[in-house]
Amino acid sequence: MPAQALQFDLSSAARSSELELDRNTRLSELVRDKYSFVWRSLRRLGVPYSDVDDAVQEVFLETSRRLDDIRRGTEAGFLFRASSFVSKRVRRRYARRREDGDEGLDGSVDTRANPEQQAVQSEAREALQQILQAMPDEYREVFILFEMEQLTKAEVAAALDLPEGTVSSRIFRARRFFERAVQRQSSR
Repeated sequence: MPAQALQFDLSSAARSSELELDRNTRLSELVRDKYSFVWRSLRRLGVPYSDVDDAVQEVFLETSRRLDDIRRGTEAGFLFRASSFVSKRVRRRYARRREDGDEGLDGSVDTRANPEQQAVQSEAREALQQILQAMPDEYREVFILFEMEQLTKAEVAAALDLPEGTVSSRIFRARRFFERAVQRQSSR
C-alpha cells in the first residue's frame, strides 16, 4: 500500500473519532442540561409517573439517533416534539393495559409541609394533571411551553415549528379551556 494512502486513512480515522467525540459531548451536555425539562414535559403530557423514566430514555435515544439532524439552538424544540411523540405512544400503550397509574404530577414530597399542606398540594397536582390530560394535544403543548416552562411565543413557535400567530391563538384557546376546566372543578 502506498504511504499516501496509509496517511489518508489515518487522518480520516482521526477526523471520524473527533466527530464522534464532539457528538458524544453534545449529547452528554443535552442530557445534563435538558433532562429535567424532558422529564417535566413528559409528565405534563400525560405519561404516568411509573413510566416517565423509561420515556425520558426513549426521548434521548431518539435524540442520539438524530443528533446530526438537529440544528444547534433548536435542541429544546426537538426534545419537546420528541417528548410529545413518545408521550402519545406511552399513553396508547398504557390505555391498552387498562391499568390505573399514579395520577400525581410530581412524585416528590415536600418534607417541610405538614400532612394537611401535602394533601392540598397533592390535590392541586391531581387537578392540574386531570385538566392537562383532558386538554387537546395541540393546546396542551403550547400551554405547557408558554405557561409552565415560561417560553416566549417566538420560542414556542420555533420549538413546535408553527407560525407565531397559530401559537397565539392556541395559547388563547388553551387558557380558555383551562379556565373553564378550573371552574367546572371548583363548582363540584
